[in-house]
Amino acid sequence: MDDGPLMHCIKHLKPDTVVVYLSGEMVPNFPTLGEWINEKYPEITIKSIERPDLSDVHLYNTFYDDFSSELEELAKTPGVELFFNLSSGTPTMKSALYILHAIGHYNSRAYQVPNPDPDKTGQRTEGYRLEEAQTRNLEKIMKLQMLKKLILAYDYEAASKIAEEVFSQDDIAYKYILGCKQRVQLDFQNVCKSFEGTDFPVKRDQNDLPVEYLNYLQVLLKREQIADFTRTLTPAITHISGFTCLIKMVLKIMA
Repeated sequence: MDDGPLMHCIKHLKPDTVVVYLSGEMVPNFPTLGEWINEKYPEITIKSIERPDLSDVHLYNTFYDDFSSELEELAKTPGVELFFNLSSGTPTMKSALYILHAIGHYNSRAYQVPNPDPDKTGQRTEGYRLEEAQTRNLEKIMKLQMLKKLILAYDYEAASKIAEEVFSQDDIAYKYILGCKQRVQLDFQNVCKSFEGTDFPVKRDQNDLPVEYLNYLQVLLKREQIADFTRTLTPAITHISGFTCLIKMVLKIMA
């Protein structure tokens, strides 16, 4: 216990307050734990979140919801920084804490504490063992999932903003998403630049403008933006020549 994960975090992170979450099995042990921490670090405030009726320590949703509620309260303190100990508790508890940290809703850092390596005599060595948990891979996975949903919803404006965080500007995926955003904006000049060097190059040709117009109308329908579709269609109906051109293009595409 003297240099277990919790005590090691306290020793090196020096928090003002330590909050301990206790399931039913651990509630009776808190007085001993609290006394131990106060003896070593009397300047630290010890708080406990006790769940005496909690016995199903493998249920993820239980911890995720409970941790979320408690962290919301802790995060209300102005300027507070939260440290998550990912090496104490059940695997389910640690997973829930890691996900809450990775989401980025809190000003937090998460740490793992590996077991100390034995020295040549077989004795455990002391020293700094904190390893800050990285969330980059998880964040990217979450953003890619969100990106997929936005693309399927034809929300290229929002998708392009996330793409800026996930891809470089030279990445082919970024070019496609940016090009789709520009197409629904009827920004034909920049569309050509975005798709340049891809498998679907777009050449600047005034005869293709009606097709771009049709593509935009189709997107509005897929988004179920009927009012916008009607407003956008009105100019074509008003200008008979333009409308005729559109009809011809539709027939050509359907042929």
